[in-house]
Amino acid sequence: MLLVLVHNTPQNTHPPTHPHKGSLGIGGALGVTVAKRMAITDLPQMVAAFHSLVGLAAVNTSIASYMLHPAGDPVHSVATLLGTFIGAVTLTGEGGRGGGGGGGRGGV
Repeated sequence: MLLVLVHNTPQNTHPPTHPHKGSLGIGGALGVTVAKRMAITDLPQMVAAFHSLVGLAAVNTSIASYMLHPAGDPVHSVATLLGTFIGAVTLTGEGGRGGGGGGGRGGV
């Protein structure tokens, strides 16, 4: 409600812009293209690839947040650091797997 009131004040004479709509369209078109090229048996790989893109988005968002507010409060700094770290782990898929095989069979 407050956003509507602020947006409709007389000093805000510029029409609203929606630059994110172009990004959503590009991302949607890319997702449809990738989905049409993959077989249904490749679904786990596609989900993993899309999750890595979510990690990339988290890293970019955290970096942009830091660039906008470099001397923020400690909570913002910790959130930015964690967002970058967790996003990078999601992007690369490296996350303490422990190195060694075994296939999860418990030494059988």
